[in-house]
Amino acid sequence: MKNTPAQKVFHVVETFVAMDGPVSLAELSNRLEIPKPTLHRILVQLETARMIERVTGTRKFNLGSAAVRLATRTVQSAATTMATRTILKQLTLEIGETCNIGILDARSVLYIERVESNWPLRLHLGVGSRVPLHCTAIGKMILAQIAPSQRARLLGKAKLPRHTDNTIVDRHRLSDVLGRIREAGVSTNDEEYVEGLIGIAVPIYGARRKVIAGLAINAPKARLDVDAALLHAGALKQAASELAVLAKAA
Repeated sequence: MKNTPAQKVFHVVETFVAMDGPVSLAELSNRLEIPKPTLHRILVQLETARMIERVTGTRKFNLGSAAVRLATRTVQSAATTMATRTILKQLTLEIGETCNIGILDARSVLYIERVESNWPLRLHLGVGSRVPLHCTAIGKMILAQIAPSQRARLLGKAKLPRHTDNTIVDRHRLSDVLGRIREAGVSTNDEEYVEGLIGIAVPIYGARRKVIAGLAINAPKARLDVDAALLHAGALKQAASELAVLAKAA
């Protein structure tokens, strides 16, 4: 039996899930080898949280409404994740380059999903990686869509860090670029974060046309330059529309 309080609570819930029907404190205590006073405290906590509920007229418990909702949402989330990866895989297969989804997190872009191309030459920035806002395709897409006041807070007052010779560090120039991105609905990164790496990005919209994420392709410039990448903008926008439907349904 696990020793930490959290592990004990998890194991109790796990046991409820595995049971075919209502179970009593005594039955659980025998099954889990947890002292009844300790188990009673856990059951009180779970009942308060509606993870379990008492069967009327008995001393037995069933899974509660909160546990059922959690299970349902877990299944829905897993299904959404699988569907998202299917869309990205299809896009990667069609374009032949790495595709990723990024969101605004604090003052950077956080990659939350990514499908790599089959090319041996590629930049490995996996799920969980963070990249700057002002010099990446998804980052500039997000900056272009938000209010100027929020943009100013995110970028801060310090100089914009330069990562390559192509990094835009002048705020007035960046503002002009973001305006064009907002009109076009497509953002580009021409070796602005990593030398030799290009990218384009399109927005993924949530409710009320609010941008909730960006969808991008990245590739070595030696294989795909920005102009050639922009020829795939239509495919990206179609995939982004499909991802938006998933996001609204989740």
